[in-house]
Amino acid sequence: MTRVARLYSRLLAVVPVLLLGACRDSAFNAASKAGTPEALRLYLAQHPEDEQVPAAQAQLEEKVFAQAREAHSVVGYKRFLEEFPEGAHAPSARALLEALRFNAAKDKGTATAWRQFLEDHPQGAKAAQARDTLRALELKQVLTPDADAAALARAAETADDVAGAPLRERLDAQTFKEAQGPRAWFDYLRRFPAGKFRDEAKAGLLNAQLEGLLVSGQIDAATDLVKRSPLASGLKGAAARLSHETEMLKLLQVKEPAVQRALPQFYRRSFEDLKDALGSSDARDRWDAAVELGHHVDVRAIDALLEVLKTNRNDKVRRHAAESLRQVLTLLPPQAAEYEVFSRIEAGRDTSKDSKVIIANGLLLEGLNLVDDARLEYQKAFEPRLLDPVLLARGAQMRLARNENYSAVVAARLLAVWAQETIDENLEPDDLSVSATRQVCAAADASRQAAQIFAQVRGKPTEFQKDIEQFERQAMASRALVEARLRDMELKVMEKDASFRPCFAEGAAERLAVADQKRLEAFKKLTPQWSGKVRAYALLRDPSPQVRAAAQASPASATGQ
Repeated sequence: MTRVARLYSRLLAVVPVLLLGACRDSAFNAASKAGTPEALRLYLAQHPEDEQVPAAQAQLEEKVFAQAREAHSVVGYKRFLEEFPEGAHAPSARALLEALRFNAAKDKGTATAWRQFLEDHPQGAKAAQARDTLRALELKQVLTPDADAAALARAAETADDVAGAPLRERLDAQTFKEAQGPRAWFDYLRRFPAGKFRDEAKAGLLNAQLEGLLVSGQIDAATDLVKRSPLASGLKGAAARLSHETEMLKLLQVKEPAVQRALPQFYRRSFEDLKDALGSSDARDRWDAAVELGHHVDVRAIDALLEVLKTNRNDKVRRHAAESLRQVLTLLPPQAAEYEVFSRIEAGRDTSKDSKVIIANGLLLEGLNLVDDARLEYQKAFEPRLLDPVLLARGAQMRLARNENYSAVVAARLLAVWAQETIDENLEPDDLSVSATRQVCAAADASRQAAQIFAQVRGKPTEFQKDIEQFERQAMASRALVEARLRDMELKVMEKDASFRPCFAEGAAERLAVADQKRLEAFKKLTPQWSGKVRAYALLRDPSPQVRAAAQASPASATGQ
C-alpha cells in the first residue's frame, strides 16, 4: 500500500469519529438553544453517554426549577423534587414546598390539616411550630363532652404525665363506650389491660362465646362455661337460654319420619365421623369431609378446617376447607362468628407465622366479610417463588369483585402455572399411587378454576387485551396436559382397584345439594304439631339459605297448608 493510500485509509477511520462528535455537539447545541425542558430531555434520552450530559442535566434542572418557582404550587415543587431529589435546587424546593403546605394548614386551621403537614414534613423547619399548634387544637377538642376516642388518644399520647392522666381515664371510658362487638372488646382489653371496664368487655366476649356454643348444640360445653366463669352472673338470662336450647335439641330425638327428613342431621355425617375422615389416607375422603363440614353450623368445625388449611398436603383438600370455613362463619350468628374469628387471631398475635397460617387468618376475616383486612393478610402471604393455589384463587375472586379484571387474570395464569409445575416438577413420572393421582387431581382442579376466571373476564372491557388472550391460550394448553395426565393415571389406578373414585365424580357437594331440596319438600309435609319447632330450629341451624328462607315464611306457606 502506498503512503498516500495509508494516509487516506487513516483519514477514513477518523472521519466517522469526527462526524459523530460533531453530531453530538450539534444535538446538544440545538437542545441548549431551544432552551426548553422537553428539548433537553429528548437530548438526554438520545445521547445518554455524551460528555455534554452533565451540562444538559444542569440546564434542565435550572429550567424546571424556574418553572416551579413561577408556578409556586405544591404540584410544581413536588414534580421538581421527583425529578431532581438530589439536585442543587432541591433544598430550596423543599423549603418552598414546606412553606406552602404550612400556610395551607394554617389557613384551614384544623387538626387534620396539621397532622397531614407533619406527616409530609416530620423533620421540617416548621415541624415544631406545627406540633405545638396541633397539640393545642387536640386539647381543645378533648375538652368537649362528646370527644371521640381517636381525639382523646392523640391528646393523651402527646400530653405529659400530669396532664395526660385524666385524658387517659377519659380515653378508657370513651374507647369502651365506642366498642361494639367482640373485635372491639378484644382491642379494648389489649390497649387497656388494667382498664376500668375490662370486666364488662370480658362479659361481652363470654356472651358471644356462649351464643356460639348454644347454636352449635354444645349444651354441655355451654353449661360448663357458665359454671366456671366468675363473670357468668353478668350474662343476661344464661339459665333460660341453656334451658331453651336443651329443649330445642330434643327435636333431634323425635322419631317421626317427616320431622327427621326436615332436619339436616338426617342427611349428613356427624362432626365426629367427619373429623375422623379428615385423617383418611385417600385425599378424596378428606376433601369430601371438608365439604361436608361446611354444612355444620358448629364452632367446632372452625378449628378442624383451620388444621386442614395449615397442614394438609393436598391442595384440593385445602381449597374445599377454605370454602367451608367461610361458609361456617356466614352461618353462625354474627357476634358468635366474630368472637370465634378474633379469639383465634388474638391468640396468634405477635407469633411467627408461615404463609399458610397467614392465609388462614385471611380466610377467617373474609368469612366476616372484612374484605380489606383479608386482602392485607393475603398480600403478606404471597410469595412469588412458592405459589399457593388457595391464595391465588381467593385473590382472583377478590379482584373480580372489584372489577380488577386484569389482576384477576394474572392470578388465573399463576394458577395454571402452578398446576403445570405440579405435574412437571413435583411428581415422579412412574408414580401411579393413589396419593400422586390425587395430587394431579388438585392440579386439574386449579386448572379448571383458572378457566372459570378467564371465562368470567372474557368479553369485559379490560386493558392489555392481547396479553389476556395469550394468557388464556397458555392456560388452556396447560389444562389439556394436566387433565390428560390425570386421566391416564386414574385409568391405571382403576385397573388395580375397581372401587377407586375418580377426581371429578360426584361427591359430598352433590349429595348435600340434593338433601337441601329434600328438606324443602319435607317442610311441606310437616304437621302443625311440628311445623313451628322445626322452623325455629332451621332458622339458626340449617346450612341452606333456601331452607332458612322457607323456615322464615309463614307456617301456612312453609307447610303447604
